[in-house]
Amino acid sequence: MNLLKLEGDFIRFALSLDAHGRQGLCVSSLTPLITLGLLVAGISQAEELVIETKPFELVHQLEATVMPAEALPLIRIDAKTWNSFPITTLAAHGSQVDKGDTLISIDARDIDKEIEAIQRQLRNHELAIADAGDYLAKLEETAESRLEAARRQAHESAERLDYFTKTGRKTEEEEALHTIERNEQWLANEKEELRQLKQMYEADDLTEDTEEIILTRQQNAVERAELMLRHSKLSQTRVVEIMLPRKAKDLSDAAAAAAVALKYAQRKIPREIGQARASLKALEVAAAADRVRLTDLQHDRQFFEIKAEVAGTFYHGAIEKGSWTTGELLRGLRVGGSAPRQVAFASLVPADAKLGLVAHTDAAKARQLTDRISGIATLAGSETLGETSGAMEVRVSGRSLVPDPKGRYQVNFTLNWPPASSAAVGNPASLQLLVYQNPEAIVVPSKALKYGARGWSVELKLADGKTERRSVTRGPQAGDQVEILSGLEVGQVIIAP
Repeated sequence: MNLLKLEGDFIRFALSLDAHGRQGLCVSSLTPLITLGLLVAGISQAEELVIETKPFELVHQLEATVMPAEALPLIRIDAKTWNSFPITTLAAHGSQVDKGDTLISIDARDIDKEIEAIQRQLRNHELAIADAGDYLAKLEETAESRLEAARRQAHESAERLDYFTKTGRKTEEEEALHTIERNEQWLANEKEELRQLKQMYEADDLTEDTEEIILTRQQNAVERAELMLRHSKLSQTRVVEIMLPRKAKDLSDAAAAAAVALKYAQRKIPREIGQARASLKALEVAAAADRVRLTDLQHDRQFFEIKAEVAGTFYHGAIEKGSWTTGELLRGLRVGGSAPRQVAFASLVPADAKLGLVAHTDAAKARQLTDRISGIATLAGSETLGETSGAMEVRVSGRSLVPDPKGRYQVNFTLNWPPASSAAVGNPASLQLLVYQNPEAIVVPSKALKYGARGWSVELKLADGKTERRSVTRGPQAGDQVEILSGLEVGQVIIAP
């Protein structure tokens, strides 16, 4: 920018306004505007830079954390159904434990009571299933015989009614009449015999005592015959007028009842079997639910005492995927508190675990940190960079090109720990990583570059003092310095604002 041009612009602007905003000279505004214009012009004075080569390095400084190089045994309660896990004992954070040591104990009284109740209920269901199965089997085995009995009863009742209606009634009426006739014949016979005895004995002048006895006996026989005849007549009247109509009604009712019973049995017996099957199925479903519940509770019961799988260091919080999760997760992790379920809340770092470094950075740096990149790591609190045991060589071992929920990209590093190193998971470290270097690079200030329709360019000063925009290919940037890969030559002059 031309200094005189800038100064003139400020003066013209000052002359154009008076104190009330009207056109004219405003003396009070002139001095500070000129001063400001001169100041801005001085700051924005263009700089001419002669192109030359010089060493160029791109070094990334990252903060990292000591992390295990492989996945750790995580402490979590993957309970299927139980929700309450009150802590009774808890190993201290950072404590050294041996294989088999108890890391966390949880009060199991409530779940043990629930398991016992489910077991008792399951036994009752199994007994009920056995009874229901026997009852169903009985119904199924006797169904045909019961239907056949109902069919036979209906058939026999109908047959008895039909026989009585067509034959039996008439036969019984005839038999009643025949009984009267027999009794009449009997009476006639007895009377005739009495008559003959009297006639025979009357022929004698003297009736002996024996003859008198015989006559008396025959007279009694006649009287009995007369009585039987009267009774048979009364009986015949009763049979015809009362007993036979009553029998006809009983047989008709029995036949109708047997027919109804058959229809009812034909509906009821299959329905009873269906109901018995449904009841058995309901019991089986309930028992199956009990078994699932019991299995889930027994599965959950294993989490009420968690022991160390290996010897190592116990950490409160989940150490996984290059991060150590603490915060709200650990608020209830204490004796008297409650352990969370379905989430890792503690970690066990094996004594022989391989340790590495994990850093989280932005996308630009993550893309530049390829597997060939190496550098120096310094643990917090150790000796400064360059001293014998304070710095360790590191190398990129992996990176993620997908950001985490915080928008950071994870980069993993491997290193050879010195024998005397006391590094522990969670220790912070500083990294110095040489990403790029060129001992003879053409470097320009980033402010000299401008991006346009034809890409990146700089303002190049020509031999006649004029300038032109020159397209360039830019390389990596370190701070405010950018390497130019092509488009410029040593000895050329560029204009940097």
